[in-house]
Amino acid sequence: MSGDRDAFSGASDRVVARLTSAGRSAVAVIGVRGPGAANAVALCFRAATSSPLRANQIRYGVWSRSDAPEASAFDDPGESLVVVPLGDDQFEIHCHGGSAATKRIMTDLCSLGFRKVDGFEFAEPEDEFVRVAHQVLAACTTRTTAAYALDQLRGALRDWFRNPARRQQTSADDLIRHSRVSLRLTQPICVALIGPPNVGKSTLTNALVGFDRSITSAAAGTTRDVLQADTVLEGWPVRFLDMAGIRQTDEAIEAEGVRRARRGADQADVVLTVQDSAEPFLQQPNWQRLIRVQNKIDQCPQGDFVNGIQAVSALTGEGLEELHKAIVGVWLEDFPPPGIGVPLVLNQTQLDRVLLHR
Repeated sequence: MSGDRDAFSGASDRVVARLTSAGRSAVAVIGVRGPGAANAVALCFRAATSSPLRANQIRYGVWSRSDAPEASAFDDPGESLVVVPLGDDQFEIHCHGGSAATKRIMTDLCSLGFRKVDGFEFAEPEDEFVRVAHQVLAACTTRTTAAYALDQLRGALRDWFRNPARRQQTSADDLIRHSRVSLRLTQPICVALIGPPNVGKSTLTNALVGFDRSITSAAAGTTRDVLQADTVLEGWPVRFLDMAGIRQTDEAIEAEGVRRARRGADQADVVLTVQDSAEPFLQQPNWQRLIRVQNKIDQCPQGDFVNGIQAVSALTGEGLEELHKAIVGVWLEDFPPPGIGVPLVLNQTQLDRVLLHR
């Protein structure tokens, strides 16, 4: 073991860092770079195939010191790990976000002479694009949003500014249009459920998030305030806002709930107008991303529904998967997929710089 450490030690730029935020999460990303990184990864990583590692190719396998007598943390065949070579002696290791997995990898690499640093020290300090990307990556809460930040950490936006050919592939207008989503990678999509009383908004909220967040009752006007419930749909963090039913009322508390419901819908990213009958759907001009939802289809004949309406049953679950896709789809519109190196702006300063290139 000491011989391996001597073989890799001796250079201050041999560093390893956790790039994603600390704490338990779905996925963690560890960066390692410096002379000898390729040899260290080869000693610890067993790829699923025998072909050599190539830059920017994702390779699946398990992490296990080939010279270590102790059992690997990844001996369980259900655990998987991804290694991404980024160039000469620089790698990303994507593993389970739990502390045991990340600790094992970091410990193995440190035992081979790599110095543990934080994510900011790992990033090139003179590269503002990398610094911003690391800040966003550390705050991302899902694998999907983290993948977009990783693209920028690898230099997608920096290369766009430095290489005119990249600006031929992705225009400034593309970056500006995509900024509606890219500036919000660390924030949930806010989805407001609004409609008349007793159409099942609270039951639908519970069904969408998978647990009983809202109180439900057959009595109209049960929900008086805006209730929040967070979940993940299609890899994107989503915050549902369960609103009071919209109706005319002389009761002061319920009237305040109606006012807050309308204000919440005005500020939401996506609005679900929920009905359980053929009556006209609520709609306001400033609701740009609107989905009409017909609830309680388990109680209504299918012939009552028309195109353009998401028909669901909060009780049976019918139509919920399609509604999940519709919510994310209306928010993303033509937003590019992650992992393909598309440049994106991550803060207002970067957006201002892009505006100068129009």
